[in-house]
Amino acid sequence: MVETYWRIGEKIVEEQGGAERSKYGERLIAELSEKLTTEFGKGFDKTNLGRMRQFYLTFQIDKRNNTNSLFNGRKIVIKMALIKSVRGFTPQIGKNVFLAENATVIGDVIIGNDCSVWYNTVLRGDVNSIRIGNRVNIQDGSVIHTLYEKSVAIIGDDVSIGHNVTIHGATIESGALIGIGAVVLDSAVIGEGAIIAAGSVVLSGTQVEAGSIYAGVPAKFVKKVDPEQSKEINQKIARNYLMYSEWYK
Repeated sequence: MVETYWRIGEKIVEEQGGAERSKYGERLIAELSEKLTTEFGKGFDKTNLGRMRQFYLTFQIDKRNNTNSLFNGRKIVIKMALIKSVRGFTPQIGKNVFLAENATVIGDVIIGNDCSVWYNTVLRGDVNSIRIGNRVNIQDGSVIHTLYEKSVAIIGDDVSIGHNVTIHGATIESGALIGIGAVVLDSAVIGEGAIIAAGSVVLSGTQVEAGSIYAGVPAKFVKKVDPEQSKEINQKIARNYLMYSEWYK
């Protein structure tokens, strides 16, 4: 029999309720902590384990052995995002965040509420900080990194970052849209509600005006868009990705 547990500590076993559900969740976390620490030793971050509601795990359990333990004699297959501390920094994840099983979040990274970090995405806050607001979607294959002691990555609220985007030490203000395959380099600032066309390369230090469209290699100004129209389009995409992420929980 296969049992799937999503967001341990919050939504543990649907048939359990009230105090029993809470007790079951605490027991599950305690036993999982012990077994994973035994299996992975110091390579497993117990600090993050204690905040299991931030992770998404799947357990495949063979129930042929009925013991007092939740795990003794059972096979457990775990799929979870790689969340790793480095240089004393541990990622901080907000509420209702979807992290795909093979997403990677490292170091000095803070993610707000209602965000989604999709498959093969890497947020590497090892050399400097990454700050992500609320309702941000970072789509499949994207990479966010920074420049050591020079640039940080700051993402505002309601930002959509398309597939295979690279953001390196740049600021993306609220409501902006970064198109598929775009590259945004160090110290660039993408203004509120701006749109970066697919495949564009925004060079270091570029200041993209709020509510404008930039395209090309290197990216250049194309035109201004109506602020309300831009806000409506970009926020609709952000809301859609919040809906999509619920399908995976």
